[in-house]
Amino acid sequence: MKLIARNLGPIRYANLDFNDKIIIIGPNSSGKTFLSTAFYILYGPINVLPFTPSSVNIKLEEGIINLELDLKDFENDLPQYFKRVIELTFSDPKNLVTFGEEKCILENDVLKLTISSDGNVAVKVKEIPPIKVKIEYKKVPNGLTVVATSNDSIFVTGDEEGAKGALIPAIFTKLFEKYNPIAFISTERISVLSMNNLISNYVYSPVVATQNKPLILDFMRWLYPIEEKFYGVKFSIDNGRLSAEIKGKKVPLSVISTGVAQLSVIEMLVENPILKTLIIEEPEINLHTDMQIEVGKYLSKVNKNMFITTHSEWFTVAFAYYLRNVKVYELRKKDNELFESKEIKVNEDGTLESLETIHKPEEEFLNKMVSEILSENDK
Repeated sequence: MKLIARNLGPIRYANLDFNDKIIIIGPNSSGKTFLSTAFYILYGPINVLPFTPSSVNIKLEEGIINLELDLKDFENDLPQYFKRVIELTFSDPKNLVTFGEEKCILENDVLKLTISSDGNVAVKVKEIPPIKVKIEYKKVPNGLTVVATSNDSIFVTGDEEGAKGALIPAIFTKLFEKYNPIAFISTERISVLSMNNLISNYVYSPVVATQNKPLILDFMRWLYPIEEKFYGVKFSIDNGRLSAEIKGKKVPLSVISTGVAQLSVIEMLVENPILKTLIIEEPEINLHTDMQIEVGKYLSKVNKNMFITTHSEWFTVAFAYYLRNVKVYELRKKDNELFESKEIKVNEDGTLESLETIHKPEEEFLNKMVSEILSENDK
């Protein structure tokens, strides 16, 4: 995976190149949420809005069709589509552009988005192979259009125009299927979780969220019943309403520890079998140091894609100790008061190269202490 950002809010330049897990560490107001939301936009726009181009130049015939779809054919439709996606996740696109700059650039291996200071969005499709899909089509004149997907095929019924209109969002989804569905787990998860029963009648989607920070509700679409791993609280979901149980007795969410509650949100989404990618903001909030280390160990062993932002050296060091091939990037302030990404090397023994947020003697002590703790825990 790749994410490149230029002139994105407080970020002058970030070049992130990683496999299935990445940690971004940095101070407050350094642009961590800008990057996590940019990742959501580039790799999961379909979570926000289906892609429906103005015209579809393909011919459908009944039976099985092997189709190749070139994303460049829809390049004219993509700017308006991504502008709308940005509006639903970031508000006005012009707010992404660093103050005083003319444009912001976001890109991955497939797309390059250029956002101008007047709010316009341009999209360039990179040189990628066509999307190859097998389609099984059943023509039903004037019938209801139905689409279903499997690992290697898309099944569609309906009249030809309706079927073509429904197929494109399904095919577009396949472009990002390695990473989707994606859940965004915001730092506001504690306050949102406490209001679960008040907002359970709403559709949990960025579309209905306030423009203050639209993705704070995103994780609620993916809540999943669990017995909490570290403290044993049992969480149940009934028609979108969350309830808790301790030693067989139902208790109100208000008596659950803040640290347990915020950690339970992460665990619920880790256990959700549908999700492929988790964007987690500050998994360490409200957790004691020893629990930050334990959560680092726990998440390092989760078999999902992860884009994690954090303030915690303890969490980062523990995660890297257990997963040596994780990519770690630190956001560092430059002379112009803006931030740039710096890759932090993970050494063979699991220790980290120097972090700017801590001094060298502290870092040596931290690496030694955490390594000893983790070694003891592994016995």
